[in-house]
Amino acid sequence: MKYVPETQVPSFRKDVQITHTIHNGIAQVYAYDTFSYADDGIYLTYEAVQAVQLFNNTTTVQEIAKKLFGEGVTDDEITFVCGFIEQIDAFGYLESADFENKKSEIIKAYSSSEIRMPICAGGSYPADAEQLSVYIKGLLESCTAIEGNNEISGIIVPHIDYRVGAESYAPAFKAIENSDAEVVVIFATSHYWWEDLFVLTEKDFITPLGRVNTDREIIKSIREHYPFPLTHNDMAHKPEHSIELELPFLQTIWSNKQFTIVPVLVTSFHKYMEKDKEPSEYAEISEFIKAVQSAIHKSGKKALYISSGDLAHIGRKFGDDYDAMSKFDEVREADMQLLQSLQNCNSGEFFRRIATVKDKWKICGCSPNYMLLETLQPKKGMLLDYKQWDERERASGVTFGTVVYYES
Repeated sequence: MKYVPETQVPSFRKDVQITHTIHNGIAQVYAYDTFSYADDGIYLTYEAVQAVQLFNNTTTVQEIAKKLFGEGVTDDEITFVCGFIEQIDAFGYLESADFENKKSEIIKAYSSSEIRMPICAGGSYPADAEQLSVYIKGLLESCTAIEGNNEISGIIVPHIDYRVGAESYAPAFKAIENSDAEVVVIFATSHYWWEDLFVLTEKDFITPLGRVNTDREIIKSIREHYPFPLTHNDMAHKPEHSIELELPFLQTIWSNKQFTIVPVLVTSFHKYMEKDKEPSEYAEISEFIKAVQSAIHKSGKKALYISSGDLAHIGRKFGDDYDAMSKFDEVREADMQLLQSLQNCNSGEFFRRIATVKDKWKICGCSPNYMLLETLQPKKGMLLDYKQWDERERASGVTFGTVVYYES
């Protein structure tokens, strides 16, 4: 779009992710689009950020130039501002008509597709099938099998980047390699979508190891049993890593058998933390639990349940005013209490521990872990692993644990 002095400047998009970083030796802001409506991320100096904050759909280029350069702004300075705005718009970071058209085309293409392509291949894990297979097998071979693994009906696993936490995935998947489950219900954290409590998809998932089939019949059955509206907009799955990162392990341990998945993204339960009641006391939660249980029962298939969720997120990257390393001991103590509640299969206590402190540690596995416990109703849990990732260079950290659940 061509901008002239009289053009009203569209607002900077509110749905992009923002992080502070050092680029070319200069402190800058990095904006990136998790939904890939924009082709790439952009770096903005703090001076540029101040300019962008003036974009509001009504203020003109000339008015913005005056605010930046003063009443005596020159034609060259106005031309410079026009070019700056055009560049940001061309990258796809303004709420302009051009952007909305491009966004609509991307949504239409994704909605009509029967597959969900991987976003982590070549980053969190190898994009080459053979390399990925060797990598996963090596992780599994380093684990010791636990007793009673035929009785395991559910697992809690991280969804942290393999490059810093893959060893914590392996014990749980090693524990279920002999399971006779035919379908895997995956409750996973939704990081980028908050408009709906639950987001289902009927798309099959692609990884370098092949295609993982989604159980469309069970998905349809859940929709039939749930008495509230469930969105058919599954764009939340497009940029989300929390389900994808569990799949290469499933494909490796069950490479010789057929299985399907039921992918469920669960959004935040924060609105329930201000109440005196637990989430399952609200119909929109309890009825979804019943819908999943009914759909699985109707299918006649044996199900295994996975919760994909990490624990604490602390430090500068996550908006805290402290370095993560100063809090790791305190966080470990809080994590151990949460993990004890999870091992005790006590969903209410787990949720209350988080709600009581207003989720000060930002437990991203809160909602999927709660849904697993309430839906599966396991009898016993066992902690297999716990780790803390110290991202020292960004003064931040993430903690995560691995738990298995037994039927009896």
